Order: sequence, then C-alpha cells, then structure tokens
Amino acid sequence: MATIRIDGADYEIPDAVAPVVAAKVKAADDQTARADALDSKLEKVTAERDAQQARADKAEKDAADAANTGITDELRADAMKAARARLALEDQAKAHGVEVKADSTDSELRDALITKLAPSLQLEGRSDDAKAAMLDVLVDTAKPSKAGTAGREAVAGKRTDSKDTARTDSEEAYAAAYAAAGYGKITE
Repeated sequence: MATIRIDGADYEIPDAVAPVVAAKVKAADDQTARADALDSKLEKVTAERDAQQARADKAEKDAADAANTGITDELRADAMKAARARLALEDQAKAHGVEVKADSTDSELRDALITKLAPSLQLEGRSDDAKAAMLDVLVDTAKPSKAGTAGREAVAGKRTDSKDTARTDSEEAYAAAYAAAGYGKITE
C-alpha cells in the first residue's frame, strides 16, 4: 500500500491507484496555488481601483469647489458694486450739504438728497427706481458749491444769474425729474 498526503493528512491507498490519485492531488494543489495567486492579484487590482476612485472623487470635489468659488467671486463683485454705489451716493450727498449718517439706508440718503436739491418734489409713493432717476437728473443739473450746498442756496444774496433764469433752470430740472420718474411731460 502507498501513502498519500492530502491537506496535511496521510492516507493509505492501493498501489494501483496511487499514481492516478497522486496526479489528481498534484493538480488540485496546483489549482489551489493558482487560485491563491489570483486572489493576490485581485486584492492588488481592487486596491488600485479604490485608489483611482478616491482620485476621481477628489477631482469631482475640486471641480465643485471651483464652481462654488465662481459663485463666491460673483457675490464678491456684487458686494463691491453695491459698496461703490453707496460711496458715490455719500459723495453726492456731502457735495450738496446733506448729512450722511452711518445707519441711514441708501433710500433714506437718496430721499434726503432729492429733498435738498428740489424741496418741492413729492417723494411719497414713488418707487426707488423713480427716485434714482430723479436724483440723477437733479445731480446733473445742480452744481455743488464749495460751501456744500446746491447752486443758488450757497451764494445767497450773491446771484450771478437773473431771477427768471434761475426759475427756468429749476422748472426744467423738475420737469426732467418728473419725466424720468415715468410720469410723462408736465403740461401747463
């Protein structure tokens, strides 16, 4: 009788079948070794795949962050535009002798400036866009003085124009502001 070792255990088998069983055991051992090698390769490929997936996830996150940075840049640009507009409004107000308070809104500052330049204009019920148009017209027609007040108010008693010319200029500014606010032409 021949002794065959299978999985660490010894077995006695007849001599006639020993070569066939030995060949089958060797083939099984070869298959086990091949399977172990494939398992090792599979682990390596899986690790590489996981590393590539991590890189892809990072690239997607970086792309999303880059897109979000664009939004942040856009918001930053809008904030800068709003700040520049506020500073320009404050400069106009100071140039025309309107007190600028830190806690006043743009609308309040605009109303105060319009009231300073054209006290007879009624602002109640007007939209912010209409008030902005009025202010643009009034600022374009009024000339700030060194004393910080508008035109003829700054040089009270020292007129360089005729009364009729000043009245005409004022009426034209009022009509232009009225038309710019979307109320059409003033008819007499």
